[in-house]
Amino acid sequence: MRFVFAIAAVLLLAAPAQAATHRVAPGQSLAAAYRAAAPGDVIEVAAGDYPEQSVPAVAGRGGPAIEIRPVTGAQVRFGGLDIDASHVTVHGIRTGDVSVDGGQDAEGPITDVLVDGGVGERLWLQNVRDVTIRGGSYGGVVDDAPVKIGSAPSSVGITLDGVDFHDAVATRPDVHMECVWAGDVQRFTVRNSIFRNCAYFGLFITHLFGTEPKDVLIENNVFEVTKQPSGADAPYAMMVAGSLSVMDGFTFRNNTFGADFALLAKRSQNSVVVGNLGPIGSCEDGVTYRHNVWTRMRCAPTDKVHAQATRQFVDIAGHDWRLLPGAAAIGGGDPSDHPATDRFGVPRGDRPDAGAHQFEAGAPATSAPLSGRMDARLLSRSVCARSRRGCRRTSTTLRVRLTQPATLKVRIQRRGRTVRTRTVVAPAGTTRVKIRGKGLRRGVKHRVGVTATGPSGGRLGPKWITLRVR
Repeated sequence: MRFVFAIAAVLLLAAPAQAATHRVAPGQSLAAAYRAAAPGDVIEVAAGDYPEQSVPAVAGRGGPAIEIRPVTGAQVRFGGLDIDASHVTVHGIRTGDVSVDGGQDAEGPITDVLVDGGVGERLWLQNVRDVTIRGGSYGGVVDDAPVKIGSAPSSVGITLDGVDFHDAVATRPDVHMECVWAGDVQRFTVRNSIFRNCAYFGLFITHLFGTEPKDVLIENNVFEVTKQPSGADAPYAMMVAGSLSVMDGFTFRNNTFGADFALLAKRSQNSVVVGNLGPIGSCEDGVTYRHNVWTRMRCAPTDKVHAQATRQFVDIAGHDWRLLPGAAAIGGGDPSDHPATDRFGVPRGDRPDAGAHQFEAGAPATSAPLSGRMDARLLSRSVCARSRRGCRRTSTTLRVRLTQPATLKVRIQRRGRTVRTRTVVAPAGTTRVKIRGKGLRRGVKHRVGVTATGPSGGRLGPKWITLRVR
């Protein structure tokens, strides 16, 4: 019998302690609740607006992480959040500005921190290890970068996943800024995020005082066109600075670029650009390029060039960068090197598309059904079947103006019979389609018809225009 009691006592001592739940209400301090908690505990915050809060360092405290979250169904807003402790998880709180700063002590960085769904203007990270910022948004700053990763002491293992980086506005030409300034980060991952309304750059990776950046993964992101103080487009959506002596272990995979990006390190090794979509102005030595879709040039035999590739999205103005039916990026990715899912978690399968989004045939569109007007006209209503004296116009242009993106179906009919068909992916605005006279019958009136079909199936047209063939 004593043996049985001894076994029971051993099992009782070995059982893990039950995690405790601590509560914070308006007027109370998150810091006090954190000091009272133990590793693995939960701190629930009641609904309300709170002033700036802090998570202080507690000597000797290790993992597992203490989780800070709202009471079920509650909406919680902080006036800011300073995290000075390791092993902390924050879920579902409008945090205000966030700071995770290990200070200048290179021997004691802050480790194992997750901020999930935070919302604020600014994010500051320095001297951290294995920190993830997931979801939420940061931005709304004038003449400064809303997100900064301090250069020294260098940080290791930062992940930015599914974040909306937005509205870093420059008003003066002497300001040099971006949505995210990242100095000397090792094992740096940026994925599933969007960079919109950023000045100069969406993401700027640089070397300043710490250890040079290395082992960087940039994938499944959308980098919109960046702006100068004048309102004009800036040259680059993203930049790796020329201050790097070497760009080592950088991977840029399945991103959508609204503008060119610059890789300016003095040399490159173990770095690859694969499955991306956008314009590009140069191909860098020492970088491996594979299965990208560009608008102007190839950097590798497997790259594809299509002049309209960066216009074939559901709604650029509305920041909806999903691909339209027939887009050049469809099937343009690398079958052997791509993320398993796209920016929104859609499986890519064995035929990946280039860019941040995988096209889903028949998937419901989140944008409004096709509506408004479609204006279509021929710049010249006569065309020659072939060039000859007195008849040199062998082609004309069909100009179509839309208020929403759509797929255009252009048909040429002769006596009620379709003799030519062409499909064009068109953005909102004006699209021009060349109509050639070659192969059409001389002396006969033809009809050019155009129909616009939106991503959700709405349709405008057909509109018919008479074309004379001479």
